[in-house]
Amino acid sequence: MKEKKYFRNCPECNNELGYTTEKAWKHANKINRLCNSCGRKGEKHWGYTGATDPNNCKDCGTLIDFRSVRCKSCNRKKIIEEQGVNPKFLNSKRNKGMKHSSDTKQVMSEIAKQERRVKNLHPVNYNKSSIEILEKFGRDNNLNLQHAENGGEFTVSIPNGNTYFVDGYDKDKNVVVEYIENSSWHKSPKKRKYHELRKKEIMKHLMCEYREIYE
Repeated sequence: MKEKKYFRNCPECNNELGYTTEKAWKHANKINRLCNSCGRKGEKHWGYTGATDPNNCKDCGTLIDFRSVRCKSCNRKKIIEEQGVNPKFLNSKRNKGMKHSSDTKQVMSEIAKQERRVKNLHPVNYNKSSIEILEKFGRDNNLNLQHAENGGEFTVSIPNGNTYFVDGYDKDKNVVVEYIENSSWHKSPKKRKYHELRKKEIMKHLMCEYREIYE
């Protein structure tokens, strides 16, 4: 560490400040620089430029980031006005950020479920390459499996609150079929532990036969 040869006092707290070069000492004197403690925050800081000060939205006055002119809401309204969108939208409940009531959300949820049943849509992600394997397994073992593309994956709701989607399920024979992918994630100790817990809870709840297919 270089030896400090030049000294001056902080203009505010009078603490002694040391400098290793004459150039740094002269510059500090010139700009009347404070010590680190006195100049740590706000306008007292020697490098303060005001660039990070919060700004006010040009239209509504809301505090926003210093790099912006308008808040997100006002900026969106401005874009809509320039693009000639229907002015009624600007004062609509949707544009004012009003949220759906709990009753409306319930109705929307029921409609979505009905649409999935009609269109045979699946509410969660699934491995499409597993469908052909499940179909073949079902034919070889005389099982009529319900899966993602045949009525949607069967949902198992455990009383403790856990919900599982099984890859294949024959309701008449009460047989669950799971397709285990050959990946490092599925082979990890954490995932194997989860599979075992999941398997035990499903078997206990459905009192079913549980089979596994490995990729």
